[in-house]
Amino acid sequence: MSAGRPIQLPLGIKLRDEATFASYYPGPNAGVLAATQAFAEPQSSVEECCLYLWGSEGTGRTHLLQAACHALADVGGRCICHWMSLQTRGRCCWRAWSR
Repeated sequence: MSAGRPIQLPLGIKLRDEATFASYYPGPNAGVLAATQAFAEPQSSVEECCLYLWGSEGTGRTHLLQAACHALADVGGRCICHWMSLQTRGRCCWRAWSR
């Protein structure tokens, strides 16, 4: 390493192993579960490459998007998730990109 040259340190961040579609309890969010599963299908007819989920804390946004990333990774796909604050009524949004 040369002096003055920054280095990148890897962070130990990964998807939770238990965050899968099979372990998600949808309750009143069955439609959101179905839409997220459709997004993650390798032969999906969904034309969008982005998925946004928003809602109150404890509604399963993180779980569903990590499940989508697991499903895409299982078929060789790529998924990037990140958190965005919407600053509206205390809700936040998760976004995933694929394909």
